[in-house]
Amino acid sequence: MLEVSHILGIKIKRLEKEIRIFQKVYAIRVLEKFGMISYKPRSILLLVRISLSTNNLPRSEKKIIKTKISY
Repeated sequence: MLEVSHILGIKIKRLEKEIRIFQKVYAIRVLEKFGMISYKPRSILLLVRISLSTNNLPRSEKKIIKTKISY
């Protein structure tokens, strides 16, 4: 089985018990695309170890996601 290390400008590193995703190259491309590469970074508050789930979305958002994703 072939292991993926990069996809769509995102670096993926698989460890024994976790998968890490690095978005530096992707973020630089987005900043360049929108002419924001010279902007200075700012610190923001971020929740650590949050779990993303469709259970946290309002019903209307769940409906949109289900129609766009084929299983």
